[in-house]
Amino acid sequence: MKLSINDIILGVDDLERAVTFYRAMGMKGPGIQGAELPGDETIPAGAVGVFEIAPGVILSLFPRAELAKAARVPREKLAGTGGTLGFAVGSREELTEILDTAQKAGGTQVGEPHLHPWGLFSGYFEDTEANLWEIFVPPAPHPS
Repeated sequence: MKLSINDIILGVDDLERAVTFYRAMGMKGPGIQGAELPGDETIPAGAVGVFEIAPGVILSLFPRAELAKAARVPREKLAGTGGTLGFAVGSREELTEILDTAQKAGGTQVGEPHLHPWGLFSGYFEDTEANLWEIFVPPAPHPS
């Protein structure tokens, strides 16, 4: 069996605010889909924000209360990421530019960018829903 990630689903409290944030970050996609599908006390409503982040890979923004119904878990189990989502960039300048864009879009920079002992340079931001993202510059390869 070969596993591959095709959909990253983030729980959000304010779907429209989250979609606005990710659009301001430059993500492309149809935005909110499924709003015409109502839910009830046990069946989740269908509204979800959708962005294509790579060929065949989407980022879905799902209201936490509805995601909890879909997963059949308590709502409080879906508070924030409990980890990070990350992506590599080519330079420290690009990292700084992304952190600045996130702040202008309504996100919050977390701490200051820094060099890890293993050579990775990274910075962090939270989106409008407290999901934590890491932007990093991979370490240079060792000379042969």
